[in-house]
Amino acid sequence: MKKIEFGQMVTILANVGVIAGIAFLAFELRQNTLVARSEASQTIQAHIVSILGMTTDPSLADVVGRGSTDPSSLTQQEWVQFQSFWTLTFASYENMYFQVIEGAYDAQRADGWWQMMRNHLENSGVRDHWESRQFLFAPEFRNFVDSEVMSRERPSEEFLALPPDR
Repeated sequence: MKKIEFGQMVTILANVGVIAGIAFLAFELRQNTLVARSEASQTIQAHIVSILGMTTDPSLADVVGRGSTDPSSLTQQEWVQFQSFWTLTFASYENMYFQVIEGAYDAQRADGWWQMMRNHLENSGVRDHWESRQFLFAPEFRNFVDSEVMSRERPSEEFLALPPDR
């Protein structure tokens, strides 16, 4: 009789150990997810700051400003600068889009940047750049710009709900 009780006790302790191990694993996964999200957020913010920092150069700020509304006023060299600036900027937006889709960056935080993108795309020069260079970007991102950014005042509630709050 005592052998059965001892065997049951060992089984119970083993089950408790398994449950404790699963709980610890869940805690570690959550911590890793938080770290990954934090790193993604910091990377996105650093990239945005570097792009915005480029416009502290008065000559580039002039090129971006003139090119946005009147691209025909740009010299060949200025045109290349304008194209490079907006390609880099849209690449940053694309990175943010995929970070949101993967759950590494909050969709609500990104919403303000989608508004900025829409505001930029309302300028003829930026819109022309996007239309002539969008082939550089993933089809999912191009569809997002067309369906969520350009066609609405704000991205859809379905998109803003990605990823679910955790």
